[in-house]
Amino acid sequence: MRKFKGINTKMTWSLRIGFALAAVYLLLAGIGATLDLETGLNLKARLQPPSSSHLLGLDENGQDLLKQLLLSASLSVSLSVIVVALSAAVGIVMGLWAGLAQQRVDNVVMRAIEVLQAFPTFLFALGLLAAIGPSYWNLVLAMTITTWTGFARLVRGETLHLKSREFVEASKGFGSSRRHRALHHVLPQLYGLILIHSSYSVAGVVIAEAGLSFLGLGLPAQSPSWGQLLNRGRPYLAEAPQICLATGLLLSGYILCFYLLGDGLRQRLQAKAS
Repeated sequence: MRKFKGINTKMTWSLRIGFALAAVYLLLAGIGATLDLETGLNLKARLQPPSSSHLLGLDENGQDLLKQLLLSASLSVSLSVIVVALSAAVGIVMGLWAGLAQQRVDNVVMRAIEVLQAFPTFLFALGLLAAIGPSYWNLVLAMTITTWTGFARLVRGETLHLKSREFVEASKGFGSSRRHRALHHVLPQLYGLILIHSSYSVAGVVIAEAGLSFLGLGLPAQSPSWGQLLNRGRPYLAEAPQICLATGLLLSGYILCFYLLGDGLRQRLQAKAS
């Protein structure tokens, strides 16, 4: 088996573990999507420890913690994937446009990106959500606005490098349009880098979402998320540590999953380039 710099070109351990964790979280999110949100309270049974009927115990409202975690997984996973997909779409379009257009257009696009990136990402999303109010789609909007610029800078930089290559210049010499060069010659060369950046972005988005929900500006109270569960379990660390512990483990595992996927994809790309 041929190797490059000690890296297995078939599948690295990072990718194996990352794909396995991703499959687990997709399964948990799928199960959570089939569950109904509990609306009733059972304060007499609040903070009960784990038992055979409630594997992770009950939360401060007397609701099953495992069910709350599955519902949170469904919302957090779907939100992070939607935000990164929208951010990637906007960033790719803007990056290709800036990289292949005239210098004047490139300057306008890059100045707009620099203005957005001048604000701390978390504080910008925090201020926007404070102005428009917490909801699922408002959170998607706020996170997309703060995430697409990274994709745009990446695509624009690689496009500037690729547009002077012989195969792109040859296509231009044959009279191909800018759109044709972008879609058929430049973009196919960027799939690997975009996938790597997407993996890291999913991890960043779920961290930001958890932070915003922890502060009460993420998903609304009737839509549980990992950040909300951490905030709700904080006052009961001594009585019911499983609330924060189970939520923190799920959140950490999801972040680790996409960091491993990004690292594994980066290793594969380096091996291919070698």
